[in-house]
Amino acid sequence: MLFEGYYSELKRAVTNLIVNIYKDNPDGITAKVSVGREEGKTVIKIADSGEPLLENVDIFEPFVTEK
Repeated sequence: MLFEGYYSELKRAVTNLIVNIYKDNPDGITAKVSVGREEGKTVIKIADSGEPLLENVDIFEPFVTEK
């Protein structure tokens, strides 16, 4: 997923992604976060061992379940 934004929006998106990785997921799920520079831009990569995100997920909104 590639996007540009302001610091506060990016911080919220990254925080929500990390929280969602661990929220309501089975024990043993792992996450990897890396930050680097590519072609003069900051790149944040987040990966986990869980199920992939659906295409229509809004990463700027917290994940909510009906549980």
